[in-house]
Amino acid sequence: GAPSATGLSPRALQGLIALAGLGCCVAMSMPQVHIVALCVDRGFGAAAEEALSEAGNIDRIVALRDSLSDRLAPICAANGLSADRLIVFGQDVSRIGNTIMFAVDGLKAETALIAFDLDGVSVSSGSACSSGKVGKSHVLEAMNVQAGHARGAIRVSLGWNSTEADIEKFCHAFDRITKRLADMLKEEMSGAA
Repeated sequence: GAPSATGLSPRALQGLIALAGLGCCVAMSMPQVHIVALCVDRGFGAAAEEALSEAGNIDRIVALRDSLSDRLAPICAANGLSADRLIVFGQDVSRIGNTIMFAVDGLKAETALIAFDLDGVSVSSGSACSSGKVGKSHVLEAMNVQAGHARGAIRVSLGWNSTEADIEKFCHAFDRITKRLADMLKEEMSGAA
């Protein structure tokens, strides 16, 4: 794309924003003493240079994110969940390349987080800056997303070492989770009849 006012292309800006988000999460998860030691040992410039060297990897990460996004609806459909139950937040706009956030109507984030964890898949709910908390995302709230959908939101973040095998593992776990949801909904429907 065309350079922005900063002189960087939209893709470069997206990569830098992704790196800033990652830096924010890493910094928030580490005791301050570790950050100070890292800067003293390596120097801030060297740490920043190393992070920027990974920015070229963003196209591969975006492709993985898009692959994952493209597979969500078919998995829901294969398990008998209608397409309108799946919401991929920000799907039709330019968004950060390493993250996808979605909800499946009827699936609680807490339930999904536990199920993914049992399958060895690390995901989160809420925004990256509220990592470790279970609750609705203040970002989705600001986007005026319905409270039920925001409470069910699942965030998948990909990193420099994410692979297609990771996407496969996620999809396998998601398949099991949506199958259980569909079975539960069928039981509710038959019990109500």
